[in-house]
Amino acid sequence: MKLILFFLLLISSSLQIDESKALIIYFSRAGENYSVGTVDKGNTEIIVDYLTKVTKIKSFKINPETEYPTSYSETLEIATKEKNSNSRPNIKNPLTSISDYDVILLGYPIWHTNLPNIVKNQLELLNFEGKTIYPFNTHEGSGTGNSINDIKNSAPKADVKNGFPLKGQYARTNASREDINEWLNNVLQLDIDVPSDATDETDATDATDATDETDENIEVISNNNNNSNNNKSYIKGFSVLLLLSCIFIF
Repeated sequence: MKLILFFLLLISSSLQIDESKALIIYFSRAGENYSVGTVDKGNTEIIVDYLTKVTKIKSFKINPETEYPTSYSETLEIATKEKNSNSRPNIKNPLTSISDYDVILLGYPIWHTNLPNIVKNQLELLNFEGKTIYPFNTHEGSGTGNSINDIKNSAPKADVKNGFPLKGQYARTNASREDINEWLNNVLQLDIDVPSDATDETDATDATDATDETDENIEVISNNNNNSNNNKSYIKGFSVLLLLSCIFIF
């Protein structure tokens, strides 16, 4: 029986990612944001701040060489041009290697239902052979949009998992933390330690009536829960199979 318990523990621990071999790569835009107002930090960065509080995973922010405007409408215009021309905006000090990491948590807002082109640029600069990508994004109604296919096209050698979308206007609330914690626990198999200061972080200073869909910002929760339930079922099923095998052997 002790041997059986050892095998079950071994299986469970093998599904958990090694935080020292994981890295968060993300892009986020501050300024005037859809449904949130004018903010010092974009919604995606708020999530990253929380992730780095409750895990030991380091982060790398994708910074554009030319900053996007504070104005929502001006950024919308630029994002439209980038999408239509399929351009690759220059990155200030881009990441050039992920050889020290096995797992990438990729964070981004949905822009026009797609992955922002600047994120595509960063992915295309890296070698993702043997790497696993766990995408997470903020949005205001698009869910993951077309971003998962965009990631697979920009990092064809990576094992790209299902996306974790979170509505941008909720990213700054404690309620969103429960969804993030569930994603970390059930998908990444991390036992997180939530600090007492991981609380509401609303910093909107001015509302906006913008109605176009360049979100800086899970479908959403229902899809994520389905993925989590599938993971749980797989683990339980495999454990039962191993247990039965051990019983017949011993």
